[in-house]
Amino acid sequence: MKYREIKMAVDFLDSLDTFKERIRRRPIIEHKNAELKRYHGMTKAKYRGLFRMRIQAILTAFVVNVKRMIKLAEKMQPVS
Repeated sequence: MKYREIKMAVDFLDSLDTFKERIRRRPIIEHKNAELKRYHGMTKAKYRGLFRMRIQAILTAFVVNVKRMIKLAEKMQPVS
């Protein structure tokens, strides 16, 4: 590809509202992925096989979501 073709493609992507929306949301998702990797063992597969790896990923995401729900519930309770 030539520079002009690449420049036109980048300018086109910048003009799309959906692209801008995704770029805005990306840091939030990246932070969650980093948390999964750093603190919840998603750096390495604990078991062999794609099926077992999927189970590990699902359970890890479940734990992170439960953790988030607990934090949100604590914020919503009135301080007494």
